[in-house]
Amino acid sequence: MADFTQLVAECNVPPAVASLLSAFDIALFARSCTTSAELEELVNHFLAEASVTEAAERFITKASLRLLVCKCRTSEGMVSLEAAPSSSALLGEGSTAATPAPPATPPFSSSWQEAWPAKLSGERTAALRKRFEEDYPTELLDAESFPSARLLALTNKMLSDKEVRWIPWKYRLSARAQQDSLLVRPRKQARFDLTDLFLDEAPTRDIHEGPASFGLVTQLLSLAANAIALCQGVRSDLHSLLAPRPFAPKPKFDPDNSWKARGRGGKGGGRGGKGRDGKGEKGERFERGGKGGKGKDNKQATPPGKWLSTLFMDGKRQTLCMRYQSGQCKDPATCRYLHRCAVPKSDGTACGGNHPASQHVATPH
Repeated sequence: MADFTQLVAECNVPPAVASLLSAFDIALFARSCTTSAELEELVNHFLAEASVTEAAERFITKASLRLLVCKCRTSEGMVSLEAAPSSSALLGEGSTAATPAPPATPPFSSSWQEAWPAKLSGERTAALRKRFEEDYPTELLDAESFPSARLLALTNKMLSDKEVRWIPWKYRLSARAQQDSLLVRPRKQARFDLTDLFLDEAPTRDIHEGPASFGLVTQLLSLAANAIALCQGVRSDLHSLLAPRPFAPKPKFDPDNSWKARGRGGKGGGRGGKGRDGKGEKGERFERGGKGGKGKDNKQATPPGKWLSTLFMDGKRQTLCMRYQSGQCKDPATCRYLHRCAVPKSDGTACGGNHPASQHVATPH
């Protein structure tokens, strides 16, 4: 017993745990566990009984108890649990070090070898389709233009991870093409690799070598665009249309035309000493696109020809009444067109105010 107490002191077992070992001796403690799993269970039991909570103290206690078990088994002439052969070696399967490690699977971002994302549920697909029809009411989604379940799942994962990559042509299948491929697909054969048995292969289309038709390329591009739009992305054809454009006023594009008046008699810009405006004042310049000095100079009205004909309002694109813009609509109550201002704003959309275009400048905004 004294020898066991001396071993406990040599292994630096904490006093709280050493008090729990008073009933053991070297022979009993050496045979308290016969496997590594039982040793871990014994160590965790003493840690719980001694209420060891701090991380550093737990590590020291575990190491001291393992050292104590090793010394007790060595004193009794028993094999140490740290040097005991594994169960695979006892069964004759050879050492684990001799078994070659399996090759590391490349990440999904750089390879297509991993399993594809899980297919979206029927409720999720129906919700995406309903949202698509609300956002793009003029687009038709049939079996030929609707992307396959694999393509839709892959696009949804890429947009969720905010990592959009190029999708190879062979994976761009429609819903009908995927259904046809499943009908003519051969039955699975038994394979040695379990991953080939449990993981379904993604259907692909045959891409022949040589020039492709315009219809095939258009279908492949539209399938990817529809998949992105279904997953609440931005369509490629609408991205350029919806992008804001810079608007610069017209006078900024007019160069300095003072050099044109040189050598022409010093009056105006035309022959006979009179300028284009008919007054002949020296040094005056006209703005490009002007109409001379006839009629009244009405600065409050917006010249026709620059008004927009449609306005996107309440989720729909509505046609504007052109007669209303100049105040000539005879019966506004029964007019089937929208009575809103058609003057374009700086972003290219119509003003949409409750006033005609002829009163746009005079109306405060």
